[in-house]
Amino acid sequence: MTLTKLAFAGALALASTGGAFAQTANPIVSGVQSCSASAAPLPGGALTNGVVLTADPSNSGKIYIGGPGVTAATGYPLTPGASISYGSTSLSMIYLVCANAVDTLHFTGN
Repeated sequence: MTLTKLAFAGALALASTGGAFAQTANPIVSGVQSCSASAAPLPGGALTNGVVLTADPSNSGKIYIGGPGVTAATGYPLTPGASISYGSTSLSMIYLVCANAVDTLHFTGN
């Protein structure tokens, strides 16, 4: 049996030229992270295909996304309800900071 990788608009599929085949699925990770006035990483977790970050729609302010030294002046601003995706291989490489400690960020990836 021969397996061939096929790419369709960012998705990966396996085609078989005979016989049965199995594809190992990448586990989906998801969660909610509370925000603080100091830069804090998302919880550790390996990623293969990246992650989508969404600021909770009920947040009262922006969440700023970046690296370890992220600040409101240097981070990418996510307004309440806004999303952004990254092709990161590790959740812990993504940091967030905000002015409102009650604001939260939702994340999902694999």
